[in-house]
Amino acid sequence: MIDSQKKLPLGRAKLAAVISNAGDVIDITDVADTLDLTRTEAAKALSRWQAQGWLQRVGKGAYVP
Repeated sequence: MIDSQKKLPLGRAKLAAVISNAGDVIDITDVADTLDLTRTEAAKALSRWQAQGWLQRVGKGAYVP
């Protein structure tokens, strides 16, 4: 983990890991694979991050930072 991620709150650090692995567009599979979550848990994380304003939904199951 890089130094800047150590200082981030846990949710943001997880999102940073997903973004670094996913590329420009994030989907449920990216989150599930990166964080070792079920698809349901990954979908909830994406929904939560969108509600917090960290991601924007650009299509069905597609999000961008």
